[in-house]
Amino acid sequence: MLKINFECFKYKRWPKVKIFVDGDLLEEVHFSQKNEDVHMPLSILEGEHLLEIEHFDKNNNDTHYVNGKILQDTKFEIKNINIFDYDIPHSPLLNCNFVPEWSRLTKPKNFADQLPQTRMVGPNGVWSFRFCTPIEDWIINQRRKINNLNNVVTYESYEVDSFSVIDYKMTDEDRQLIKDIQELIK
Repeated sequence: MLKINFECFKYKRWPKVKIFVDGDLLEEVHFSQKNEDVHMPLSILEGEHLLEIEHFDKNNNDTHYVNGKILQDTKFEIKNINIFDYDIPHSPLLNCNFVPEWSRLTKPKNFADQLPQTRMVGPNGVWSFRFCTPIEDWIINQRRKINNLNNVVTYESYEVDSFSVIDYKMTDEDRQLIKDIQELIK
């Protein structure tokens, strides 16, 4: 299951999106309120995947300008993504990218060709996010990369719960204790 929580803003019309995984259209949504939760069944193989959210059908009438400044706009923010009952943490979500598409809109002067690390989408275009399955392993590995925990032992032989120790950095004392226990067992 794929669940995405959006916070939507409208000037004259609510935003419209198409949601794709690996190029397959899963859902087309025409938002109708400020907070929207979109739930879709998701069946994918293990490996790397691409989530894309396309903002479409916005035009210049969906933005209210006064003296060149935007006062109201049709846009949305991706607040949360949940894949197979796992919320994607904030830090891995920073690996996203938004590429605006200006064919029906006036491009502001000096606007970037792409916006990495943003979850706010205003113009038409495609927001993308890469992830891997199994998702739980990918989240742990992302955390290890971000926190530079390369020398961390991860225990996978027991059921994880709220009291489990998932990551633990082995100390010299731990190694010595293991050696002592092994000597006693002999």
